[in-house]
Amino acid sequence: MNLNIFVSKECFVYCRGCYSYSREEKCSEILSTEKIERFLKECGLDHLEYIKEETYFAEKGTNYGIYYSKEKIGDLFLPSIELKNFYDIENEVYVCEILIENLLKFIKFEKKFKQLPKFPYSQRDFSFLFPEDIDWKEIEKEIKNLNLPIERMEVFDIYKGKSVPSDKISVSFSIIFRSQEKTLENEEIENFSKTIIDVIEEKFKGKLRG
Repeated sequence: MNLNIFVSKECFVYCRGCYSYSREEKCSEILSTEKIERFLKECGLDHLEYIKEETYFAEKGTNYGIYYSKEKIGDLFLPSIELKNFYDIENEVYVCEILIENLLKFIKFEKKFKQLPKFPYSQRDFSFLFPEDIDWKEIEKEIKNLNLPIERMEVFDIYKGKSVPSDKISVSFSIIFRSQEKTLENEEIENFSKTIIDVIEEKFKGKLRG
């Protein structure tokens, strides 16, 4: 994974490697918000909203404005060719730009003690074929609203090419389950996984791979 950070008085930009697809075959709707949300949560901001917007620096149709308490605090997007050339970025990346002045209105520096988890986590990986115009944020939102003991979920691979139909895209992601009350049994994890698979297949027309 590639990582770059650009900083100015007005903003800072987090720039990270963006998986295995070519620019001609990219899926503009799949931008995982997990790492961004983790960073902003450390700053005291939770319950973010993502609104699709256009911006000069992004490839058309790939930008999402990041809002907290109805105020814009940044953007998440695939950079335009012009922007990549300006910063000499050769790899495929996604960019998160944070507006520092707006962030400082809400940031909380107070740290509270959080007890370490008492019970172990369980991780499950999923790989689906989706219609190429899917909106990953809608899938994330739907899964998080299932009221399952999900601690974290993150996309780790996106692929469109050989072995994938021309109108589909392959998305692989991991989910970490953890209960605050007990150690989860394998049967429970399998039931959680089946619930997620059923929702993705029924609502988002996804097809489980493997």
